[in-house]
Amino acid sequence: MVRKLVVSMLAVVPLALAACSVGEDDAARPLKSTSTSTSTTTPGSTSTSSTTSTTTVATTTTTGRPPAAPHFVCPDGGLDAIRELQDAIDQGHQPWRLSAPDVAAACTFGIPGTQVQAVGHNRYKVVHSSTGRSAIVDLAQPLGRGTIWVATAVAYSTAASAARCTSEAMLPVVRAALEPPHVAAIKITQCHGGYARLVAIPDNATCGRPGAPCWESEQVFLADHGGRWTFLTAGTGISCGTDNDLPASLLTACKALGLR
Repeated sequence: MVRKLVVSMLAVVPLALAACSVGEDDAARPLKSTSTSTSTTTPGSTSTSSTTSTTTVATTTTTGRPPAAPHFVCPDGGLDAIRELQDAIDQGHQPWRLSAPDVAAACTFGIPGTQVQAVGHNRYKVVHSSTGRSAIVDLAQPLGRGTIWVATAVAYSTAASAARCTSEAMLPVVRAALEPPHVAAIKITQCHGGYARLVAIPDNATCGRPGAPCWESEQVFLADHGGRWTFLTAGTGISCGTDNDLPASLLTACKALGLR
């Protein structure tokens, strides 16, 4: 009996060891299976792929967007307009555009009757002598040193009341500047931005009579100085759109009126 019992117990021991061995392997397998399952699970892979794609698109969109083209205040336009003016300067036209103080004055109140003072790097203060108005002008040379100066910003110190765009306000100024002949009336064609362009109509009541002259209408430009109109220039042959040798003050007026 004793021998049988021992044999039976010895027979049971391998089975128990086998059972323990099987239990350890089974305990280890789920860990391996879980690890494998996590790395190969389809939802996890889809999420990772989607995140990478979104980041790439965002980066491409940010770096692929072209930078905004520069736009200047005076002259009003971009680099193409600046290059055209530089070509004109290279041919000997408008040499004043190579002078920073002259450009600062022309882009505000005009060169005549102004005082220009440097107040910083490429920054100038322009004061109009007769009205006392002032402006701060920031300049740049977008095409490089030795080329055209342009205004990137203009800030006026005070806003004076504007002169009225009426015949009653302009006619006396035109008559004082042009007579003779007697100016019977005016026709205002543009009036804004501190400037006015008009046609002075002469009195031709005696035209056609022996010895009596016949007068032609005259193109006139006026400037608003401190709320009062002042005579700027006149001439039938002035063309804001095509003349490349306009005085700085007239060029400023043409731009303000939208004629150039």
